[in-house]
Amino acid sequence: MRKKWCVLLILILLCSTPSFAISQTGISPTLMVNGKIVPLSKPVVAKNGKFLLPALASIADVGIKSELLADKKTFKFTRENLVLSLSSTLINKIAYYPLDAVVQKFGATVIWDALKNTVQINDYNRMSRVESRSLKTALGTKGENEAFWGPNIKKVARSGDMSYTFAFVFGSENLNIADQNYGRCSLYEKKDGGEWQEGISFIASRAPNILVDGQGRVNLVYLEPFSGYSQYAGKLTHLTLNAPGTVKGEYKINYLTSGNIEAGEVELENYATIYNGASIAEDNTILVAYNNSINSDAIGGHTLGAQIYDPASGKWTFETVGKDMASRYCYPITAISKDYYHILVIEDQLDLSLAKLRDMKYRFGAVKHFQRKKSGGSWQETTLIDLNNRTDLSLGEIDDAHLVIKDLAVDQKGVVHAIVRYRGYLNGQNYQLTWNSRAYDFVKPETSSTWVERRICNGEEILDAALWKSPEGKLHY
Repeated sequence: MRKKWCVLLILILLCSTPSFAISQTGISPTLMVNGKIVPLSKPVVAKNGKFLLPALASIADVGIKSELLADKKTFKFTRENLVLSLSSTLINKIAYYPLDAVVQKFGATVIWDALKNTVQINDYNRMSRVESRSLKTALGTKGENEAFWGPNIKKVARSGDMSYTFAFVFGSENLNIADQNYGRCSLYEKKDGGEWQEGISFIASRAPNILVDGQGRVNLVYLEPFSGYSQYAGKLTHLTLNAPGTVKGEYKINYLTSGNIEAGEVELENYATIYNGASIAEDNTILVAYNNSINSDAIGGHTLGAQIYDPASGKWTFETVGKDMASRYCYPITAISKDYYHILVIEDQLDLSLAKLRDMKYRFGAVKHFQRKKSGGSWQETTLIDLNNRTDLSLGEIDDAHLVIKDLAVDQKGVVHAIVRYRGYLNGQNYQLTWNSRAYDFVKPETSSTWVERRICNGEEILDAALWKSPEGKLHY
């Protein structure tokens, strides 16, 4: 779970075939591939609600090589070890190929922007690899000790034509200070088609959640550690850049918890750990979830809390989500829908019995979800998976399941989607261990307490999976 890059695996969830509202202007649409305009000597053609591209139109920027074979009737498309052959369509003696059939085969997406009369082909998987390389070039040696802490941390944000991320370098040698519990976080920004530029830097204990509000201002939620104590405990901090559209210039800091561990103030109102997650809604409401327990003997018991920002009043409110919990639940992933707040957590409990099996003595055996109405009321708890109560499983089998939570989102119909990955599968009450990691989408209506488990990519091993909401508002894997 720790220090892993997450690779987005994008598959159409709510629709299998893209459809378009074709412009009636008579002007040929502009073709854009991964944000770049592709010059065309022949126009894009719209036919029966689909787009056809001329033979010379290159979509190599999404890693797809196209070739019109010698017979002038067949196109051959290749990407790594995948191959697709399609018959051509002749229009004014020019060979064309169907765009949607190609991008669906190779996992890209097509977006029709009627206002801009633009056909956009995007491969976010490939874009992430390209941007990763260009950012590493910009970072230089700063990126050599990057620390990315769990899938609950929102590491990249987009707003308009701007992208934002960060580099986190851990250790006092990078700060010229004696305290080993600090690290330096540097923000980076990039305008589409431009280069990465460095913005502000600040001290933190772990990598921050990076969010963008409705005015385009970058917001960060992170832990500032208590000096001289532990990198795992400190003050939960909210930082906001004053100017929209940039990570440069002046900013303001607001401490959501401000207690001191040395004074024994370990209640959730004034004490937090590195395990925190955050999300922001379109109306600028912010939900932050966190806990205050490090080990199984944590002072004050295992508790899960939330800080909620109300943009109308400009104030933060603390709430206890879970109290006196039997185990420590960490890596909270949050989501805000029209009517509800949502928090997904996984057990990360110190279990000394695991010392006989491996060096890491923390048990990941259960996944829980909490939600409450935004209008008020109490937090409702449900359990997605609990392997600890299974008498047919040994501690070693629970450990070998490698249970991980990956993402949380709510679709347009008010259905909650929780992405969980583990090495095994469940058929009713029968758990079977496999050597392949499999990803599952646990779903339920917000008004229900019953989860239904759905397999993602039947028959395939998946190391990482995430949910992605497209510009038109549809939810994808």
